[in-house]
Amino acid sequence: IFKHDSYNLNANNSVLFDSARVHHFNLDGSNVVTVVEPDAKCMKITFEQVGFDASGNLKGFIVITSAVGKFNTDRSVSPGHLFFEVKKYVQNLKTAPKAPGKIKVTLESVECLGVDDGNDAEEIYGTITCSAYAVKDTNSYATRRLPYTTNLATSACPAGPENMFCLPCNKWLIFKKGTKSTFGGSFTYDFPADGYIEVKGDLDEADSENCTDFDYLGETQKTYILASEVGPGPYRFTQYFASGKTVIRANFKAERVR
Repeated sequence: IFKHDSYNLNANNSVLFDSARVHHFNLDGSNVVTVVEPDAKCMKITFEQVGFDASGNLKGFIVITSAVGKFNTDRSVSPGHLFFEVKKYVQNLKTAPKAPGKIKVTLESVECLGVDDGNDAEEIYGTITCSAYAVKDTNSYATRRLPYTTNLATSACPAGPENMFCLPCNKWLIFKKGTKSTFGGSFTYDFPADGYIEVKGDLDEADSENCTDFDYLGETQKTYILASEVGPGPYRFTQYFASGKTVIRANFKAERVR
């Protein structure tokens, strides 16, 4: 489970979270179901109504419980939200999991799907970063960050070494509806074990040369790709950034390489 964003999360402690981040359902000495929570403590996981059906199949529910919102001292209520993503990975218990090997993630293009001001152009700036993590221990699901083995970035960015795209406000890209900028920014990671890739984007819109008149294109966008999701062919995914009628889309590709 990957947490993307939250506000007033469990503000009045209406859900008691346990200390476990990893939850196993054990059957005959084997962990048949494992649920891995985010690093942030934001939910409670339980297994409920578990049993065998008439055909001998094990069935049941994984229940995710959380709470948002805040009860204030003046008896008013402040709203809240929790955005999270669930990724499913099915492992063949008869075979040991193999290391995924080398996976390259590429930012292929950034395109404009619409603008607020009709045919007028919008100035876009910001960063898109990429990082990868390998799972060291399938009981605790502790992770370690992987170094990239090759790097083809679009520019030298001061925000960190794994920037696929980085433009300061005074070097923005000018977009009109239907325009596209093609890139080749990519990173290659060598996975020694199962793991995942995190792509994080934060693009903004600036309408003045001194960058004081800006319009955020929504919250920071996060995308998580399990290494096991990347098959022999390219795995393509996108991130959207929107404010009003201004919509920007970043297009990515993940693929296995030798």
